[in-house]
Amino acid sequence: MGLSIRGEQQTEQPTEQQIDEAIRSLDGQGDSFVILSSDAEEGGFVQAAGGPDQFVVEYCEGSDGRHWQSAGEQPADVVIRLFLAFKRCDNSYKTAIPWRDFREVVDQLAWEDPMPGH
Repeated sequence: MGLSIRGEQQTEQPTEQQIDEAIRSLDGQGDSFVILSSDAEEGGFVQAAGGPDQFVVEYCEGSDGRHWQSAGEQPADVVIRLFLAFKRCDNSYKTAIPWRDFREVVDQLAWEDPMPGH
């Protein structure tokens, strides 16, 4: 496992405390995101952006490339539980909250008016 905070710091084999601290350190300003990536050959990751109180979470299954986004913003405690489940290779993070296929998110954004009122 590798932990990246704001795209800069990389911690190999992070502890549960380091994951907790990384998520709680996000303030919602600028590059406010954290990624926990798998060491497995097929890859995969879980990431969260936002903070300090609410986050959008995503995960990607490396083996089939499916990419999912949380159906709504999640509080820090929930995000931490999702990250820790991912770290333990416990698939409960996949059912702990509602997820939506990231392709649907992208499709929805493509149809939104980039210049409302014009």
